Amino acid sequence: MSQHQAPQSCRRTRRKLLKAGAAATAAAISGFPFIVRGQPKEMLIGGPASPEKQFREFFFDPFEKKTGIKIFYEGTNSSTNLAKMRAEKAAPKRSLVFMDDVVLMTAMDEKLLAPLPRSIAALNDVVPRCIGTGRFWTNYMVMKSGVAMNTKVGKPIASWNDLWQPAAKGRVIVPSLTITEGLWVLIMASSLKSGKPLKDAQFDVDSGFAKMKELKPNLLTIYNNAPQALSLLQQGEAWYVAGQFSQNVLRFKESGQPIDFAKPKEGGFAMPQSVAMVAGSPLLDAAAQLVNFILEPAVQNRLSEVLYSAPVNRKASVAQKFADSLPLAAEMDKELFLPDWDNIRKNRPAWIQRWEREIAS
Repeated sequence: MSQHQAPQSCRRTRRKLLKAGAAATAAAISGFPFIVRGQPKEMLIGGPASPEKQFREFFFDPFEKKTGIKIFYEGTNSSTNLAKMRAEKAAPKRSLVFMDDVVLMTAMDEKLLAPLPRSIAALNDVVPRCIGTGRFWTNYMVMKSGVAMNTKVGKPIASWNDLWQPAAKGRVIVPSLTITEGLWVLIMASSLKSGKPLKDAQFDVDSGFAKMKELKPNLLTIYNNAPQALSLLQQGEAWYVAGQFSQNVLRFKESGQPIDFAKPKEGGFAMPQSVAMVAGSPLLDAAAQLVNFILEPAVQNRLSEVLYSAPVNRKASVAQKFADSLPLAAEMDKELFLPDWDNIRKNRPAWIQRWEREIAS
């Protein structure tokens, strides 16, 4: 199957949706309401490809068993999902999308999203900062982003600034600014150079670029592909990979690999994972039910073990084995910095051009 070809299940779903639409049109023309008694509901969802297996086992299968609503999932990246939502705007096929906050802002501006209804009771227990503008989306979990290290060869670091020290020459990997985690490294570099707190330093990227230039002697490589960077870390070629996510770091740690988060005094960053309902979807009620199901404590309590991420529900807990790596929802503001996404959305294209010119070259 081509990488861009939809799965058979998704194509079957589209055919069913088109047939249902034709039947509805015929019924409307003949003056009769469109009612199909006993027909099971089927919901198409778009989201990232990599966690599809965990989503299916952890979210979708239990929800299907509980409600009888059949879920079809199309895994792709946020930008592709947005393009499909635009193409389907007049007749949406997707009911729910799992996407990045930055892309959801654009979808909101283009009126592609429906606000989350008050019927989602579990939303009342979600950390306020995790609920998107106008309730058009909500985070359902938050990955931690920080400095991953090889615990066999890398020395513990007390500060992000230690990555700039001569002892780390040729042993540091950073992400490109073309991928999200690259933003964290630039913002942290801005803070280190300017002395400003992160909330102010994120708007002073000149300092960040100046600091990143100073890191060049210590760089082993700049990555666009996380698995390649993590492979170098596993092998001990790299000692530190900046900006790495808890889903990678904690998964490797649990499998016995010598990889863990360093614990710099400046802390880490929050990488929210969000879900939103598609405007005009024929199954908004079912979509709302699934959002509520995902946000309930029974599901949120297991996020740290299944998806190596922090919960957003204040009534949920983190597995004890990850208590020193992932924060409780109520402590998230203190432990993980969340940047101004609107600032990033407006300036990132220019930042990327500057990165390619000044850092990557």
